[in-house]
Amino acid sequence: ELRPPGFDKGGVLRRLVETAAPGAVLFAGDDVGDLPAFAVVAELRAAGRPGLAVASASAEAAEVAERADLAVDGPAGVVALLGALADGLTPGR
Repeated sequence: ELRPPGFDKGGVLRRLVETAAPGAVLFAGDDVGDLPAFAVVAELRAAGRPGLAVASASAEAAEVAERADLAVDGPAGVVALLGALADGLTPGR
């Protein structure tokens, strides 16, 4: 994973939220490089914006699941979660 010095996923997430002003935030991650974004989700939630940090859980990065609000079973679990959320937003369902 390459990134310029001084940048991390938390800073990028913060900038995206400032620009897009979403009503809620969900960030899914699978490695320790995602922990700064999990921290931003927690900050946003403390400031009143609904947010959820989701771990795509694996044995290699147990710390990620420990710091997440919700852990799902790998990438397929993230897809299933997003599908369930989308189904809940679909009119007429």
